[in-house]
Amino acid sequence: MNKFDQENPVICFCARVRLNDIKSAVESGCTSYRELEKRLGCGASCGSCVREIEDLIDRFTQE
Repeated sequence: MNKFDQENPVICFCARVRLNDIKSAVESGCTSYRELEKRLGCGASCGSCVREIEDLIDRFTQE
């Protein structure tokens, strides 16, 4: 695993959405899982990442 993958891991493998994609979307106004799903496509396929996405939304809105 390279440094980029360690610092910016894939959160949603189905849609290939990375941590920084989610962070950028939250910083630009997405405040819910559904908004991120619409914008990035994350969580729309298998749903296994939904809990982590919700945790990241909480984390990034508190920064």
